[in-house]
Formats: sequence, C-alpha cells, structure tokens
Amino acid sequence: TRSIEASTEATKTDTDVTRSIEASTEATKTDTDVTRSIEASTEATKTDTDVTRSIEASTEATKTDTEVTRSIEAS
Repeated sequence: TRSIEASTEATKTDTDVTRSIEASTEATKTDTDVTRSIEASTEATKTDTDVTRSIEASTEATKTDTEVTRSIEAS
C-alpha cells in the first residue's frame, strides 16, 4: 500500500510538472502572438510612412511642375 501511495504521489508530481510546462508553453505562445502582432503593426506603420512619403514626393513634383508652368507663362 505504501509503495502504491508513494507511486501515486510521484505521478501527481509528474502531472503537476507537466501542467506547469504546458502553462509555460501557452504563455510563450501568447508572447509570440503579441510579438507577431506588434511586428505586423510595425510593418503596417512602415507602409503608411512609405505611402505618406510617396504622396509628399508627388506633391513636391506637382509644385515643381506648377512653378515651371508659371515660369513658361511668365516668359
């Protein structure tokens, strides 16, 4: 009986350790998901920044075209 009880206690400990590892793994998965989400958000921000720069560059080009047109008209 004592041997069986000791074995049962050891099994409970193993089960607790397994549950602890599983919980830790789940927490790591969550951290990884959060990291991926942040990375995706950062990428989206980079894209927005690139689009903004492109619009700004296009606006600058339009300003230059307008100035050239005015110069030609004045001439």
